[in-house]
Amino acid sequence: MNDTNALREMFLDFIIRGDLRLFNVKLSETEWQIIIKWCKEHRLTYLFIHKVKQSGTLYSSIHNSYLEQLENKANRAPLRQLKIQANLLHLHRILSGHNIDYQVLKGSILAFRYYPNSAMRRMRDIDIIVKPQSLSQACELLLEHGYSFGGESQDIDYEAYIESEKHAPHLSHPDFNIVIEVHHRLCRPDLRQESLELSMLSDFWQESESVTVGNQELPCQTPEMLLAHIIHHSVRENAFNNGPVFIFDLYFLISNGTVCWEKFHAYCDYMDLHKEVAIAFSLLVYFYPDIKVGGALEMIPEAKLLDACKQLMLCDLDQKLYERLSSALQTKSNKDRFTHLRKLLLPTKERINQHLSMSSSRFYWLFLPVWWFFLFKLLISQYWGRNKKTQTSNELKVLYRWLNK
Repeated sequence: MNDTNALREMFLDFIIRGDLRLFNVKLSETEWQIIIKWCKEHRLTYLFIHKVKQSGTLYSSIHNSYLEQLENKANRAPLRQLKIQANLLHLHRILSGHNIDYQVLKGSILAFRYYPNSAMRRMRDIDIIVKPQSLSQACELLLEHGYSFGGESQDIDYEAYIESEKHAPHLSHPDFNIVIEVHHRLCRPDLRQESLELSMLSDFWQESESVTVGNQELPCQTPEMLLAHIIHHSVRENAFNNGPVFIFDLYFLISNGTVCWEKFHAYCDYMDLHKEVAIAFSLLVYFYPDIKVGGALEMIPEAKLLDACKQLMLCDLDQKLYERLSSALQTKSNKDRFTHLRKLLLPTKERINQHLSMSSSRFYWLFLPVWWFFLFKLLISQYWGRNKKTQTSNELKVLYRWLNK
């Protein structure tokens, strides 16, 4: 099998649907290395081993050093979930003990409430949300209880973060070493103005539900809010960086949750999310033809777009930064291109301070040449380091043209 695209398609069919075509021929050393890279970069190691062991005699028939490498990593997944569980309970004690309204977001809800086994849903971090007026109090409380921001600077201009970012800088606690994102909104301000921000709806805080973590009930998003959030996050914000995990999230949430489809579609109307929903549900039905989603799609994506999205699910993350920038610029209007470049070349004070790990300074603009050098070096290295076999710029253009039309 010399075609990476064919390998990608069979790998997706195996890990999502259990289709064994991937192993009909003996995989080469290079192909195993590609599979290992996909598993590690896209949080699929535990799921891959789980699928292999589900397939009867497959495990013994393909057993080799590559499989052992993945299995050793997969065996650590339950321990990591226990650390995340302990960290969630620690956050809950601190925030609820000081009467701060908060909710658990995304991966933690999916893992502990909707997936049949929480270890199947690996999380890069823990996401929680507080009301904008509580952001500084929540973060300062966490600092008092042993958490620290990722950079050297612990002096944060919270008002500026509320204005320009969707969450405070990353926090972590030395006892857990898990990245914590304290959000004050769900969507990036540059992608969703406040009038389209889901957490600004009164429903968001009034109708929250709970997820069982250990022996505690932690407040979390409703299934409808969660479904709208992960579709926006995976399709619009990240262009399928979440990989096949996104399809699993949709499948287990819809299969094991009770979604009020009328509410969900009302949230989609509010967020103008119909294009993203059309792509997400079309992909879900492609992989799981028997799943039932409520309500008819307002538009049907063409096959070329769905093929592009499947390819983006297993993209090379090392080179995607350059490709996302170039593809976005090529598919925007002249006005939007200018805005995009202006934000890139003249970033916010918070972004400069965070990048350089320095305290907030009025004179941050003096450091703009350092930022420009960093950007130039990054883009040049990404451009020259491109692998033509794994680049996805054409697929990104197809996606962005659909979303921006």
